[in-house]
Amino acid sequence: SASQNKKAGHFRLKSHFILFGDVDKNQQKTASLIYTNNGTYDLQLINIERLPKTISWLRPKEPTKPGEWDTIHFKFDPSKTDESWGFQNGKFFLYTTDNFNPRKEIIYNAWVKKDFSHLRKKELKKAPKIIIDSKTVELGKLKAGLKKSGSFTLTNAGKTNLEIYYIKTDCSCTIVKKPKRTIPPKSSATFGVEFDSVFKKGKQSKPLTLYTNSPSMPVLKIMVKAEVIDYLTHDF
Repeated sequence: SASQNKKAGHFRLKSHFILFGDVDKNQQKTASLIYTNNGTYDLQLINIERLPKTISWLRPKEPTKPGEWDTIHFKFDPSKTDESWGFQNGKFFLYTTDNFNPRKEIIYNAWVKKDFSHLRKKELKKAPKIIIDSKTVELGKLKAGLKKSGSFTLTNAGKTNLEIYYIKTDCSCTIVKKPKRTIPPKSSATFGVEFDSVFKKGKQSKPLTLYTNSPSMPVLKIMVKAEVIDYLTHDF
């Protein structure tokens, strides 16, 4: 119908989602979007905006004639930035010569980690092995506006260096102070964690996610817990 055309336009995408799925940090993955020209005039993709550093694309060479279809190819390369670990998602926009609806929104996602599925038994035996003293850092009570520190200890029980590639925090209120990036075999390292309670109230539980080269635990989640007490209460 005419009203449907107005809404979707003539540059019709088969899907508005690009799902790259699981991607190893050192590999690239491709995906594509297919569109058809539902109109009566040639259509062209002019540009794509708000793409993250990790995604590149190839422009279809010619304008797409009425009734024909074309493909936009995308490449996801998580090695382009240090931060691209874990769940990556967002949206970007296609700009087209579609009279009715020139701008199309595309949602993308990917899950980035180290993939060990190709390692042989012999290699797995030599691999680093992460052991953590506790998956919770309990900071107890603190007054609103103050900072409090705690720690967790990682041990490498494996035979080669344990690498901590990236530590992801969901909140700027929780930081890991000068984290050690490499832990040699048969040794341990203690990581200091600081929690800032400014603008926080009540029980707090903030995750830290570590991405490592330990096949037994490539993704390690640690919870930092605290209870923020108001200035006016005197129960401690």
